[in-house]
Amino acid sequence: MACWVVRCNLADPDATRTSARARYAAALEMARYADEHGVDTLQTEEHHGVASGWLPLPFAFAGAAPGATRRLTVMISAVIRPLYGPLRLAEDIAVLDLVSGGTRVCVCSRTGCCPGSRSGPGQRVERGSGWNG
Repeated sequence: MACWVVRCNLADPDATRTSARARYAAALEMARYADEHGVDTLQTEEHHGVASGWLPLPFAFAGAAPGATRRLTVMISAVIRPLYGPLRLAEDIAVLDLVSGGTRVCVCSRTGCCPGSRSGPGQRVERGSGWNG
């Protein structure tokens, strides 16, 4: 059985505040359209410190998606685990589960794909250390 996925990373290396706002609104419109046309999953991920401006807060965006859709599963692939304490990560997943109706969430985790994506400016995150801010 096929599974159709729309991926929203919200990248825009030349973003301004106005264009970023429009991009996020367009992503929710795309989610609505995808939901109405049989797409199964909206996928997003977490990135920090990258020039392309990829989405840094996947739980905020993923929390908005269920309000724009009826049946689409929201997949965060992947949350950068070292940036979260265990309680915070569990709470973020629990709230996302609640706002989505309890059946439309999938969260994957990772340690980060490159050093810049694992920390903010001037920050250093070692594996297993959490956010050292």
